[in-house]
Amino acid sequence: MIKLLCRKECLRLTLAGWLLILLLLGTGGGLILTKIHGFLTPVHPMGGDMLVIEGWLPDAELWKAIARLERGHYRFIVTTGGPLERGGLLSEYHTYAQLSLASLQKMGVGKPMFAVPSPDVQRDRTYASALALRYWLKIQFPEIRTFDLITAGAHARRSHLLFCKAFGADFNIGIIALPPSSYDASSWWASSAGVRSIIGEGLAWFYAALLFSPSDALSS
Repeated sequence: MIKLLCRKECLRLTLAGWLLILLLLGTGGGLILTKIHGFLTPVHPMGGDMLVIEGWLPDAELWKAIARLERGHYRFIVTTGGPLERGGLLSEYHTYAQLSLASLQKMGVGKPMFAVPSPDVQRDRTYASALALRYWLKIQFPEIRTFDLITAGAHARRSHLLFCKAFGADFNIGIIALPPSSYDASSWWASSAGVRSIIGEGLAWFYAALLFSPSDALSS
């Protein structure tokens, strides 16, 4: 006799099983909500004579950088950044590095400062800024092997990673993530600015950590 049907056992979650999965998902989601911002915004200064400020920072963050500067013992400041994306034709400053330096001077910073512009690139601009700074240091201050990098919010971990990739193991680079001005860091998920920042920078850090290739960046 030919059998046309067969019986198979099918395992299904019980109510307790579903509740356990929901509990695990809720716990994981809660950990992500509360921990991811701290992960993306490290504050680990190394000290040294030089403080590097990413030139694209808004004025509100520059004021915070000045407050941080007064707590350190830096001998001089360097601003980085490539061509302005808007307004360059109307300004005497054509790069973020130059604009940021001029802003810091206007804000009353009296320490020696240097602008180190980076070239116009379509991708991996942070890495391009780090390379430009490395080449500049080699000529101007070859003795510098330790410095701190200041940037804003969730961009910090990616910036630090890319600077470390550009400079290599011979340098000790500290990182200072300034508190964001556009949203409340303790409840970043409650504002569109916070959600955009965390999701965007989280994905960008993942790319930089696992998929970024210095050779591809140099060829872009």
